[in-house]
Amino acid sequence: MHISVNSGVCNQDLSLDERYAQIAKAGFTAVDWMLGGGANTRTPDYEGKCIFEKPLEEVIAFYADELSAIRKNGLFITQAHAPQPAYLAGYPEVTDYCIRIYGRLIEFCEYIGCPRLVIHGVDYKFDNTVDKPADIDWLNWHLFESLIPTMLRCNVMVCMENLYVRKYRTSNDDVFIEGPAADPTATAQLIDELNEKAGKEIFGLCLDTGHMHIVRKDARTYIPILGKRIKALHLNDNNCSSDDHLVLLSGNAEWGSICKALRDVGYSGDINFEIGGNFTKIRSFSPELILPWLELTYKTGLIFQKLIQG
Repeated sequence: MHISVNSGVCNQDLSLDERYAQIAKAGFTAVDWMLGGGANTRTPDYEGKCIFEKPLEEVIAFYADELSAIRKNGLFITQAHAPQPAYLAGYPEVTDYCIRIYGRLIEFCEYIGCPRLVIHGVDYKFDNTVDKPADIDWLNWHLFESLIPTMLRCNVMVCMENLYVRKYRTSNDDVFIEGPAADPTATAQLIDELNEKAGKEIFGLCLDTGHMHIVRKDARTYIPILGKRIKALHLNDNNCSSDDHLVLLSGNAEWGSICKALRDVGYSGDINFEIGGNFTKIRSFSPELILPWLELTYKTGLIFQKLIQG
């Protein structure tokens, strides 16, 4: 089993080779590759900006240098993260556009030997006055179902991610409510129905512990419902006031409960961190501190691996 970290955690002033060398030197054996590709689906003028609109050969050429740096440093790509969001209120065609670019991304995952692609899905914004929740549910089904033929051909699993919605902001912090895949029962049903449609287990959940914590879901009840459907992890911490992506034990999440719940459901995947909040401050203070913090995160991963997988 790999101990992994998101690819954007290092000092962005370093060369690609230096960034991934730093990750490997810290002890990590794998990365979660953040593949935005220039996508910008937050505004209506999204066309023509994303590399995944291009033929696969052009995508391969675009990422050739970074892929070379990853492989040169002996790192496995345990999962990749698709650009998001997959919907813009009032523009359902954005979802069809994302189906198109996600299809190419799945093909790229097959090419690089990446077994899992994390996709946020169609997010429901609290200030969305155009759509009803049922519309969002349908768009999510449409999004994931449309990817099945490409997934089966490429043998790549898609993991939806539990999300939150920012409800409103107070003078002190943000207030959050559940987003797509935050309801464990509905999410388990959606994953099961999609796998039944595919005739094969090709859908799962990427459990984001920060997102689970920020909407105050209790791991002891949330994780058991999803059980074996949890195929990947985004381990990060926060204080319930912002999605900070802190290193573990920097916030107030109940990590004992999280580890026990994952152990009880038999989670056997990789231990992957999706962190960044601490490192932004570290980089601005002294980039020399990044490697020690990465090393500490890796050692934390080893301990969590023992707690979760024995």
